[in-house]
Amino acid sequence: MSANKVEKVTKKSTLRDDILSMDDQKSQIVIINEWGGLNILVKSLSAVQRYDLLNQCMNGDKIDGVKLYIHTAIACSYDPENPDEKIFLKDDFDVLKVKSASAIEQITTVANEINGIGEQEVKVAEKN
Repeated sequence: MSANKVEKVTKKSTLRDDILSMDDQKSQIVIINEWGGLNILVKSLSAVQRYDLLNQCMNGDKIDGVKLYIHTAIACSYDPENPDEKIFLKDDFDVLKVKSASAIEQITTVANEINGIGEQEVKVAEKN
């Protein structure tokens, strides 16, 4: 019987190792015609980054939709030529909020899809 326990721990450990070593981050190129056909690499967030994004968009006990919209674009937009280089800074918020809604929408739509951010996640954030 103790051999079975050892086997279960080994299987669990192997599964754990597989999960922890896996690159599970997603990305997708988005072509923004409103910005001259520029390519934007939209990358997924880590669990902590997503939590921080939702928290910084809180306004009292509600999510501020404009903040979420723009900060998602800021957090997830990368240079496809240099995938570790973010395109926007948090300081770009005021400039981005007056840019093309269609361009920002294209980025945030893909970002929300690959990050699993939907109405349910917003409701959960508002409760926390």
